[in-house]
Parts: sequence; C-alpha cells; structure tokens
Amino acid sequence: MIHRDNKPIQVEFCDGKLCSSQAARDLRVGIEDLFSLRAGQSSPNGDIHLEHAECEGDCLISPKVVIDGKIYEGLTKENMLETIKNRLGD
Repeated sequence: MIHRDNKPIQVEFCDGKLCSSQAARDLRVGIEDLFSLRAGQSSPNGDIHLEHAECEGDCLISPKVVIDGKIYEGLTKENMLETIKNRLGD
C-alpha cells in the first residue's frame, strides 16, 4: 500500500560520524530487514525508498532520520518502524 500521494515513503539516514553509530545502524538494519531493501533501493512493493543522506551538522539529534521530509530524532527501532507503518496507513 503506497501512502497518500501514490509515492513511496522516503526514508533518509544521515551518514555522519555520530549518526553512523551503532544505534543508527540498528535503525537502518531494522528497516532494511522489515521491508527487504538496502540504501538506494525501494521495497519490492514500492512502499518505501531508503537513502543515505549527507551530514548536515545536526549531530546533537543523532541518530537523525528524515521520513518524507520530516526530521526525527532519538528514534528507537521500534518507534521508527511504528512511524513508518503509520505513514503507510495515512
């Protein structure tokens, strides 16, 4: 189910040093595993597109994840996946 505007949900993970910490890797791997994709790819059903993002210096909010243009900070794997699933249900 592609969300509201018939475009895949865009998920971006910062590649900066702090955001590439273990916590950020856990978030990225969680979405890769759940939706069967890797950075630069869309999920097989086209619902999600995952990208790496350049560091923008927002290191105090690491790990930074941008979902459809909205910045999320301090996410856990569980609440990140819940946020994405809720977007799919819009």
